Amino acid sequence: GAPFISTAPPDVLYCPSPRSRWLVDLLVLTAVQLVTNLRSARKMSRHQPRRHVYLFRHCVRSTSGTVDDVNFHGSKTPLSDYTSQPLPDWRSTESMDCTRRGLKIMEGEGQHIGRELLDEMSSNGQSRIRLRFVSDITKRDSDTTLALVRGFYDVFERGSIDVSVTYDQDLFKPLVANRMSFGLKRYIEYNQTSLCEKRYTNETYKAQIEKRLTTLARPEGDLLDIYKVLQKVTGSDAWVDGDEPAKITVSEEGTILGTINALRDLTQAMFYSSASNMSPEFLPDVTVDQLYRLLEWTYWYQALTEMDNSQATTIAAPLAASILQALREEEGGDEADDDDDVLNVSI
Repeated sequence: GAPFISTAPPDVLYCPSPRSRWLVDLLVLTAVQLVTNLRSARKMSRHQPRRHVYLFRHCVRSTSGTVDDVNFHGSKTPLSDYTSQPLPDWRSTESMDCTRRGLKIMEGEGQHIGRELLDEMSSNGQSRIRLRFVSDITKRDSDTTLALVRGFYDVFERGSIDVSVTYDQDLFKPLVANRMSFGLKRYIEYNQTSLCEKRYTNETYKAQIEKRLTTLARPEGDLLDIYKVLQKVTGSDAWVDGDEPAKITVSEEGTILGTINALRDLTQAMFYSSASNMSPEFLPDVTVDQLYRLLEWTYWYQALTEMDNSQATTIAAPLAASILQALREEEGGDEADDDDDVLNVSI
C-alpha cells in the first residue's frame, strides 16, 4: 500500500556508476526494446529473446543469540532473557547462515523455476538459455546462489544452459569503501572507494525515521497486548518490565530502540526454526494466529526502517538500475546470442 512506497528525494543520491543513472537507463531500455522488436520482425525469427529477472532474499537462516538496542542504551542483550525455554538448537549451522532445510528449499525453488522455463522453451522451439547470477559476498547469499544453481542443473540437460555467477558487493553495499567483487570467469577485483556518495546526515536520517514512526500505519491491536501474550507463551516477564515497555524511540544514528527489537528477533527464531523443521519445536504453544500477528509487527518494523528514507533509497539505487540493465540486450553480445533467453537472478 501507499505507506510502503519510497518517496525519498532524489537529491540524496550520488552514485557515479552508469548503473545508477535511472532516467538514462529507462530511456535506453525503451529504445533497445524497440530496436529488438524491429530486428526480430526483420529477421522473422521463430523466437523473440526474453529477459527474466528474479530478485531473491537469501535462504531460511539461523538466528543470533543476542538482540540489539532493547534497553535504550545501544547494547546487546541475550535473547534468552526473553524466554524461559531454550532457544533453537541450530546444531552445526553458524549464526545467520543457511539452515540445511533452507538450502533444500532454495534448491527446490531452482527446480521449480527451471521447469517453468523448460515449458516456455519447449513452446518456443528453443533448446538453450543463459543464467546469470549476481550475489552478495555474504556466505548465506553465496550458499543460496549455489543451491539455486544445483536446482537448475537437476532440471536442464547438460549443454542446454550457460551459467555465470558474479559475487558483487557493489549492488548491496554501495556506501562501503574497500569493495570486493569476483566471479567464476574473472579474477577478484578490489575498489578502494565507495560506489555511492553519502549525501545525507545522521540528523536527516533520524528525522525521516521519526516521522515514519508517527505516520506509518501500525498493525491492529496494542503493542503492549502483544507483549503480554509473549510474556505468557515464553514464561518471561522481560516483555512487560519497566514503566513503558511498549515505548519505541530513535537513536541519534537513526536506530530503533526498545523491546520491539526483541519481538522481531524472537519472531524470526520461531518462524525460521519452524521452516527448518527444527526438533524440538521452539515455543510450541504459540498459535498460528499469534504467530501471524507477530509477523505483522515484524513486517511493520522492516517497513519502518528500510523504506522511504535516504539511506534505504541510496542502498537500493544500484540494484534497481542493475535490474533495468538486465532487461536490456547484453552489452557486447554477438548476433548468435540474440535468440537466447536470459534469466537474471539477484540475491
